[in-house]
Amino acid sequence: MSNMSSDELQLLQQMGAPTPGTEQYEDWLDQSLQTEILVVAWIFLVLCIVFVGLRFYVRLRVYRQLLHDDYWLTAALAFGILSAILATLAVVHGNGRHMPALSEDDQSAVIMWTTAAFCPGILFLGLPKIAIVLLLDRLLDPTKFVRIFLWGIVGISQASFICLIGLLLGRCNPPMRLWDQNVEGECMDIQVVTNFAVFAGAFSAFVDVVLAVYPTMALFRTPMTLKRRLSLSVVLGIGLVGGAIAIYKTVLIPDGFGNPDFSYHSAPIMIWTAVEGSTHVIAGSMPVLAPLLDALIRGNNPFRRSQIPDRAYDQFQKDSPDLSSGAYSQGGTAERGGSYGDSQVDILQTNEDGKEILDRNDIRSPTPGPGEILCTNEINITYERRAPPMEPLEAMVRGYDYHTWENW
Repeated sequence: MSNMSSDELQLLQQMGAPTPGTEQYEDWLDQSLQTEILVVAWIFLVLCIVFVGLRFYVRLRVYRQLLHDDYWLTAALAFGILSAILATLAVVHGNGRHMPALSEDDQSAVIMWTTAAFCPGILFLGLPKIAIVLLLDRLLDPTKFVRIFLWGIVGISQASFICLIGLLLGRCNPPMRLWDQNVEGECMDIQVVTNFAVFAGAFSAFVDVVLAVYPTMALFRTPMTLKRRLSLSVVLGIGLVGGAIAIYKTVLIPDGFGNPDFSYHSAPIMIWTAVEGSTHVIAGSMPVLAPLLDALIRGNNPFRRSQIPDRAYDQFQKDSPDLSSGAYSQGGTAERGGSYGDSQVDILQTNEDGKEILDRNDIRSPTPGPGEILCTNEINITYERRAPPMEPLEAMVRGYDYHTWENW
């Protein structure tokens, strides 16, 4: 204790440390959240990978292609993986432990890697919102006003996240001043960054609540059974959990960013950022997996391969108004049940090389003369124009019964 200056003692007091030299102080130095950071971050990340993988299975198995929301969710997962890697590096250098327990080099490194981990972690929180709005826009067909409102609040949330990343990385000039106190320069007051981070977190929580409540309101206006309406409301509204986590994490921000014991007090924010981002990715995947879960609950094996590869949604395609069939003849078009167009002469005018075989002027009129019989051949080709298959979740929202899509 006698070796410490008054400034160092005052700094320890601001950190909430016990009196140096006491047993309580030694126990305080031994405190660590490093295991919690690594376990939570990577377990939830593995869950995200599993859910996104199942989402891809449903999309490619049923819909035969990926949609825009799949790409946004994949990008979010990529940023989540990057954030977990950087968080691991921060833990290696001491994140989760108290600053006085670290060497001077580790103190600088932990600030650098923790700040670096927050940046992709912020995008891990934001990008799933875009995927969720794309999904809701396609499934629920909102009015123009609702669509503008949803995209507006999501856009504001994304903009606030990008600005927050800019503040974190550009708070000091030069940026190295943030983690290396030996570098000359100036830094913005940390309270400015903290206040903006609280705003971004609170608005993000508001967006999560809106995106969770809106599907319930929309589904209760659709013609379907109460049981299905409630189940779909739960699946589409699971993002409400992410909103609750966002509120709790936002409460932790002032203590985490503003405390001199940054390495220890930033750890809970890092933990809950991983949980919140993972919850958003899982919430964005759950609606797509709803038919898969329904099939499992009903005792069917959704992983079996269909006996007929193109059987998916044959019932929808038969009943779909976009499914049309008719007759087609070379050189003309045809209505259902009839045909019109040029004669066989026009079909046989050229060979495979494009050279003319018969000239129209060299052919006698098809009108038969006295004692002659006119023989004509008419070829009708029936065709179908198929609309893209309806995905299972859309089928459920549209009110189709299970038996119409149970064989997907």
